[in-house]
Amino acid sequence: MERVRRTIRCLARQQGINVKRLRRGQRVMPVPLLSATLRMADVVLAARALANRRTRFLGGELRQLSRVVKDRFGVTHAGFYMGGRASLCAVVRALGLTPGDEVLIPAFTCQCVVNALRYEGMEPVYVDIELDTYAMDASLVSRAVTGKTRAMLIQHTFGMPGRDLDALLALARKHGLYVIEDCAHATGGTWRGKLLGTLGDIGFFSSERSKVINTIHGGFVVTNNPVIGRRLEKDAARLAPAPDDFTRRVLWTLIHSYFTHSCPLRFVTSGLVQGLLADRLVPQMHEEELAGAPCSQYHWSLPDAVAPLMVQQLSRVDRQLEERRRAAKKWAVWCVRNGLEPPKPSPDANPTWLRYPVRVDPAIKKNFSYLEQRLGATVGVWFQSAAHPLPMALQECPKGMEAAATCINLPTLDPNRA
Repeated sequence: MERVRRTIRCLARQQGINVKRLRRGQRVMPVPLLSATLRMADVVLAARALANRRTRFLGGELRQLSRVVKDRFGVTHAGFYMGGRASLCAVVRALGLTPGDEVLIPAFTCQCVVNALRYEGMEPVYVDIELDTYAMDASLVSRAVTGKTRAMLIQHTFGMPGRDLDALLALARKHGLYVIEDCAHATGGTWRGKLLGTLGDIGFFSSERSKVINTIHGGFVVTNNPVIGRRLEKDAARLAPAPDDFTRRVLWTLIHSYFTHSCPLRFVTSGLVQGLLADRLVPQMHEEELAGAPCSQYHWSLPDAVAPLMVQQLSRVDRQLEERRRAAKKWAVWCVRNGLEPPKPSPDANPTWLRYPVRVDPAIKKNFSYLEQRLGATVGVWFQSAAHPLPMALQECPKGMEAAATCINLPTLDPNRA
């Protein structure tokens, strides 16, 4: 009975929100930032997996996913994990880095990157960014390199290859550093026709709910280096799959996310699933992670039950990226009309445009509700610091601080159109 009462309350609350939006002349269904990639076909796959009590071993789905990823990226080695941050932990292990080694990272990133590196004993070293593409500024790299520096993390922020990508790769070679590509935002993006994730020594991807593909929690790593690849696959083989209860919650959360963010009737279904499924969901970040502590999720491999969802979404990612790129062109025009400076990706880049970043007055970033009402879209705030969402002041990285204070992000995939 409590579930029924809760569902009635959630439905009533959602309809109240809908009425307010209509009275203000707003869209009843704003364009979402989260889970816009999900489709009913994903709900069907999740429901089938939930109907099967054995969520870990359903018949080789993870092996099929491995073949799909290796074929798509043209790589010889891949590993699959229960998150992008878990994937970065695996990258550190596959590279053979040891505690105390330094890894260069951009001064505009999220806590997950910092947590994963520190959990594996690394020392993250921040390098300031350039504001054309929010990537590491190559002119500042050499002064950050010490005798302990072993790797450079090149983050394709918002799915954009950085302005200085060629220079960064050259500097990594000059200093003998491993190149880790952070492709959490960049699944399907390219640089001079080559897929991101295959430009450096190793690349990792995320399939969490805010990303280009969405299995709620998940990620993978790719490499063509035979030595690194053997370490990667040996490491992946020793991990246990996510526990059944956690996996089932992931599947329920995916169903919930579809009906909340992507369903054509979400003005009704959102309230319905909030009531019915509220006690079956997994959080986007765990309390341990927010506290900077190790998380058990970092030790799990992707279960078979989740693998078909990743295969299915990879099969349609190119079509959805075309929609994102069309939206980015529209946002660029909107920026010019409103006196804002659009990002400036290289002509050699074909970004994924996971989100469209724009720098605005800091007061707007602190209170963007008016902008959401005006645009009929959800506005994001990636990133609010060098370790988003935690506060962090880096006076030695002024451009990273400026971006944290001014950068908002606009959605590029409308589920009603894609």
